[in-house]
Amino acid sequence: MKRKQILLALGKCEHEHTRECLAGISDYALRYASDWEFLTDPFDVFLSLEPGRISPEKADAAFIWAFNNTQLTRLLRQRGIPAINLTLPDVALPFPSVTLDCEEFGRAAARHLDQPPITRHLYVGPDFGRSRLQLKGFRAGLLEAGRPEPETLLEPMDIGENSALKRFKHLRDALRDLIQATGGRIGVYAFSDSFGQAVIKVALDLGQAIPNRIAVLGTGNESLVCNLSRVPLSSLPISSRKIGFEAARMLHAMMRGEKVAPSLLVGPEPVVERLSSSHLAVEDPLVSKALAIIQDQATRGLRVKEILQFLPIRRRAFELRFRAAIGRSPHEEIDRIRMEKAILMLRHDKETNARIAIACGFSSPENLEQAIREKTGHTPKYYRKRQTS
Repeated sequence: MKRKQILLALGKCEHEHTRECLAGISDYALRYASDWEFLTDPFDVFLSLEPGRISPEKADAAFIWAFNNTQLTRLLRQRGIPAINLTLPDVALPFPSVTLDCEEFGRAAARHLDQPPITRHLYVGPDFGRSRLQLKGFRAGLLEAGRPEPETLLEPMDIGENSALKRFKHLRDALRDLIQATGGRIGVYAFSDSFGQAVIKVALDLGQAIPNRIAVLGTGNESLVCNLSRVPLSSLPISSRKIGFEAARMLHAMMRGEKVAPSLLVGPEPVVERLSSSHLAVEDPLVSKALAIIQDQATRGLRVKEILQFLPIRRRAFELRFRAAIGRSPHEEIDRIRMEKAILMLRHDKETNARIAIACGFSSPENLEQAIREKTGHTPKYYRKRQTS
């Protein structure tokens, strides 16, 4: 059996996203493409020192990460070599792509940060394509929730000398101005975990408590960045392994001469909530305990009277304290948790609406559809269409 030579033009593997993409490609090959043999990046410094180094001319197909590799792109097109673009939406290469549904990341961030007493939101990121798509989704998600549009801090790409100092100054100025103009809590969505980590550092330097005064959500769930941040950073994970797997599936189809879609968008996984955006970050210990119960039990059909079994307080007094701390009633918070899980299941699972309704504590699929329509203006079918699995 002649082995197929698959070129991995991937550049550096310093990020978890790239490594996990490779793992997904490997998963697919092990299961469905045992005749694939992988060629490493032709620009690998060690291979370039060896006689007869690997050349892209030998490839039968390729995965491309290169941001500006016009020579390789031209060669692959001239030879008619099937290729998949995995460079994210920042660069348009003339190949089918498997990439992030950036607008859906923004919408997911809006859902997570739609938590009174947050009164204003801020988006922080660089000023280029993928970042602007995330901002677009974040803005749309907030508007769907009845929230004002977010403030924005889009960092110029040509920031130049002393870029780190300039970045921190821009961020410090923007955050300080928003703090002075806002009486309540601020919710910040960051383009990446590194931006989120910077927000946390600047906020703490300005004397702001996290998450009680400023809640921060990053993107990517880079474990080291998130866990080593001065306050552990909540983040929206990228389905990197799935991106690699689906890219390999698409490339395999192209190698068989089949037509494929020009692009496949992959949305975020559920938020990994750490301290930086914790929904439980309230000063009232009784309300904090109630929130923990709601987080754990909301989707089984929890009722407010059941929460009161664990709290030494009458219902009316509890509801007043809860609304004062959270900005909504206990019943509304239960509904919010159920709704968030239902939308995630519609996007990620193949279960029927009836099963999702049961899993999320709704009495029927009709009740589920009515609740989603009232809250978001969309039907369950809208989220089904955005499925990534």
